[in-house]
Amino acid sequence: MDPKLFNAAFTGDVNVLLGLIQEDPLILHTVTVTTSNTPLHVAALLGHAEFVMVAMQNHPGLVDELNQQGFSPIHLASAKGHW
Repeated sequence: MDPKLFNAAFTGDVNVLLGLIQEDPLILHTVTVTTSNTPLHVAALLGHAEFVMVAMQNHPGLVDELNQQGFSPIHLASAKGHW
């Protein structure tokens, strides 16, 4: 995952996310999940609701992605009480 994208997801920085999407409209479409969480997993786990909403609006398919442990972003969010 692009380090800037990961940091934006980790901190919930929607402005950085929007800037990255403006630079590369497909940035969320090129995320691979083979070894880690997607940006949506990270943001959901940490309770960054606005970041989650913007990411889902730009790539709705991320909501169905499973991480290497078999969890979707909603699983991680609910496990931490972010629902």
